[in-house]
Amino acid sequence: MGALETLRTDLQAGRIGAERLLDLLEIVLRRLDAANRRIEELEKTIGGGTPKLDQPFSMREEEKRQEARGKKKKRKPNRKERRGRLQTQDKIAQAERTEPVFPNDVPESDCSLSHTRVAWQLEHGRAVLIAYQIYRGPKNQYGRIPGVLGRSEFGLENVAGSGEYRWMAGNYIKYAGPLTAKDLPVDAHELVAMCARRPVFISVGSLQVEGGWVDARGMFMAGAAAEPVYKLLGKKGLGTSKFPKQETALVDGEIAFRQHAGGHTTGPNWPTFLKFADRYLKGPTPPATKPPTAEK
Repeated sequence: MGALETLRTDLQAGRIGAERLLDLLEIVLRRLDAANRRIEELEKTIGGGTPKLDQPFSMREEEKRQEARGKKKKRKPNRKERRGRLQTQDKIAQAERTEPVFPNDVPESDCSLSHTRVAWQLEHGRAVLIAYQIYRGPKNQYGRIPGVLGRSEFGLENVAGSGEYRWMAGNYIKYAGPLTAKDLPVDAHELVAMCARRPVFISVGSLQVEGGWVDARGMFMAGAAAEPVYKLLGKKGLGTSKFPKQETALVDGEIAFRQHAGGHTTGPNWPTFLKFADRYLKGPTPPATKPPTAEK
């Protein structure tokens, strides 16, 4: 029981009179007055209380305030700083040279420039950054970057690049040089096929948001090329070899595909995935219950 509760109980029981209550009040007021005086002395010693911040605080905001007061020189942006992945246009600017890449068996005069991709290549023992101009044929044939992993005609970043190699096993990186993608004994569609008859959901983001880092068409092609194995085992695949429009869900078979309009995340595809997975991830069927019968 606290002091206030004890005091309240004593007052109700008549064990404390008015004079005693006044004495206690006087003691409390004296202690409170002494505490206030001590607080004032401490505030004078430390220079006042803590001011309320009416501005956001961070190291960068503090630098801005100091620059405004003239106490600090304005911070010059360091162009050599790198925050996250470089944009494609920055990579193109850093490339040592540019090379055109045309589709096989298509006259160059019939091709038009599609896009530019940058890839690391190993030349005479050193890594060289090359900007490849990918040309497209009249039937949507694309030029293939030599030595770039993955056989999708869109082309992918070389995994021997300084920011990519750590994702790959050593046995895989050897196909970045001297071996090339054409020397690969397997490809992504065979990896998907090994999952048959199990359900597989292929999720990918937007090329525009990712800045050219994703190969949605190549991922779709891998799923479509794995369909014969699923059919062999009595299951259904994507059901089409035509690349769908963005945010079109192909979820009728055991292989599913959806390209969302976001960036490097699976978040926008979760609702579609959960509907797809609901066909397979089900709990035990509850026991049947008999309807209550009316009493006679």
